[in-house]
Amino acid sequence: SRVVYPNGTKIRITDQVTTEPIRYSDSIYIKLSGFKLYLALYPEIYYQDEVVVEGVVDGDKLKDARLIEVRQNLGLFSTFRKNLLTVYQKGLPQPHSALMAGVTIGSKANIPKDFWEDLKTTGTAHVVVASGANVSLVAKFLMTTLVLFLARGRAIVIALVGVWIYALIAGFDAPINRAAIMGS
Repeated sequence: SRVVYPNGTKIRITDQVTTEPIRYSDSIYIKLSGFKLYLALYPEIYYQDEVVVEGVVDGDKLKDARLIEVRQNLGLFSTFRKNLLTVYQKGLPQPHSALMAGVTIGSKANIPKDFWEDLKTTGTAHVVVASGANVSLVAKFLMTTLVLFLARGRAIVIALVGVWIYALIAGFDAPINRAAIMGS
């Protein structure tokens, strides 16, 4: 739980971005320390970056939010995720690249607002969220491939590690965590 501040209080938050930022044409939406806020598109903010933000408390929102600093996460999996998103963006036009990123690793970062609203209206937004189906596909692919080259016991161990690496790359959202636990 977070500290409750009276409305109108100006605060500074330093926290890690734990959910995928959603980019709109004119702003970026993130949740940070229990607050919902919109920031300028640049500098870019990614999942797992550490940010420093100032703003005015308005219930569960941070109004007039201003980005003070971004410390990019340069870890192996975070960098791999960013590179994968870049490959999708360079290889496919919008909204196809955003849809591919959503289906494979659960990234909702670049989905156009109108396309996202269409997905919600038609009840198909769940397609753009990495979930148990993705974890099952990763586990099945790894097991099927690894048993061709390794003993079954080793293949299982490596497949389990692969499932958890996928969960890390996909952002450790609740559906992925549940699926990785069940898959394990």
